[in-house]
Amino acid sequence: SARECIGHPEKEALAMEAKFSAPVFQTEDAKEGPKAFMEKREPVFKGR
Repeated sequence: SARECIGHPEKEALAMEAKFSAPVFQTEDAKEGPKAFMEKREPVFKGR
């Protein structure tokens, strides 16, 4: 989590944050938000 980055040097903390957040941005819901925006519709999130 982001809290684990506290106290680490900036470069190391940014690398840790990227590792933690990468899986989140690969979810169906993460892709649905921008897709819905581009299609000018409400997103349909499924919790995946």
